[in-house]
Amino acid sequence: MRGGDCGKCMRGNESAGVPGTCRAADGSLCSCGTHRPHMEPVVTHSIPRMRRLSALALAALLLVACGGGEPDVSDAAPLPPGTQALAAGARLPAPRVDERCYAPPVRTVFHSELEWNAYWTGVNQTCTAPPLPEGVDFGREMLVFASVGKRMSPRDSIAIDASGVRNDSLIVVVRRWMLKNGCPGPRQATFPQSLVKLPATPYPVRFSEAHITIPCETES
Repeated sequence: MRGGDCGKCMRGNESAGVPGTCRAADGSLCSCGTHRPHMEPVVTHSIPRMRRLSALALAALLLVACGGGEPDVSDAAPLPPGTQALAAGARLPAPRVDERCYAPPVRTVFHSELEWNAYWTGVNQTCTAPPLPEGVDFGREMLVFASVGKRMSPRDSIAIDASGVRNDSLIVVVRRWMLKNGCPGPRQATFPQSLVKLPATPYPVRFSEAHITIPCETES
């Protein structure tokens, strides 16, 4: 996708600590870049059809939760070259959200508590920013956040799974699971999110994303 497919790319006010975001109106990813001007565009790809069986196995492990659970990724597609699975303890609890206050589709990075608070109040000025996760040291670490906004299937999910430096950029690997359109079943509002902490780095950040379609369940 190019910039013309992007929907709306919002610039932030760096001097005020307000990060911009890159999002598309239909919930898909933009190719405009993340909230800092030097960051590279998002890179997306889809899982080939031959891997759908693995996706189906993973779908059975999805957690049904208001915030959108993260699946077990042990059987997911191979990681991109130069990236490694997240270190133990990198995953953090996703912010608590509800129908009134939740993050729209976005992939972004936070380098300070000021940026964290400014993002959440910028999303909805009537909402209070969720508390910063405990144990984050912005002198040594940064937060990486991914959200797909509001979904109506509890089987939809998103996970930040890996990272690694490649060609003078930090590649952050995101995997998104989506129930195939038109599947029967209960409709329930969910807000899939993923939040991790990574070592702070001077490298520009790029997101490498795989979209995995979950087939409809068949009746036995």
